[in-house]
Amino acid sequence: MPPGIDLFMLVRLGWHAAEVILMNRYRRVARGFARHFSQCSGEQDQIVAETFLRLFRDVKNGSGPQNSTAFAFCLKPMVRRVATDRARRRAEERRADQAAERRHHAAVDLTKFSLPNKEKS
Repeated sequence: MPPGIDLFMLVRLGWHAAEVILMNRYRRVARGFARHFSQCSGEQDQIVAETFLRLFRDVKNGSGPQNSTAFAFCLKPMVRRVATDRARRRAEERRADQAAERRHHAAVDLTKFSLPNKEKS
């Protein structure tokens, strides 16, 4: 890429190659941050991918970082937010699954008891 090209302007204009260049430039740094939140390599990759998706969405919307310095500065907090959001979603899913399982077991337990039939006289 020739010097002086504003990659962030190109991202705002929808140039995908600029996103690829920025991802390649900052992937290792983002991955290092993601290691603080997950030991699983696959989870780290997902955190990094979602981080870049959010950052590029913000850049395109005009609310994200406007240059490389700001991008590097925003990377760590965004990785932390993504990792926290993912952990929160997993916890909510676990709670919902546990609640459904409790309801199921309660319904099964009720079927063990039968009500006496009332005979009509």
